[in-house]
Amino acid sequence: MSIETGSKPEHKAIEIVINGTEVEVRERELTFESLVELAELDAAGDVEYSVKYSRGPHEAASGLLRPGQSVKVRKGMRFVVKATVRS
Repeated sequence: MSIETGSKPEHKAIEIVINGTEVEVRERELTFESLVELAELDAAGDVEYSVKYSRGPHEAASGLLRPGQSVKVRKGMRFVVKATVRS
């Protein structure tokens, strides 16, 4: 029997929904920044993002994420990522 050290086990894909589109992720926790990237918004200029989620884990079923924050992910979780151009 051999045990590998320093390697993480491969996680199964989890299906989530971002702006109405199903996305598969392998991370068990997603950051504000990674969700903005996954949303693939074509915003340019001085942009501010907002991330809202629902159907999350029991301890945080819904809420808003701010830059630098993260949330644990569960199957069927829904995210709305919006970009607002500051004037």
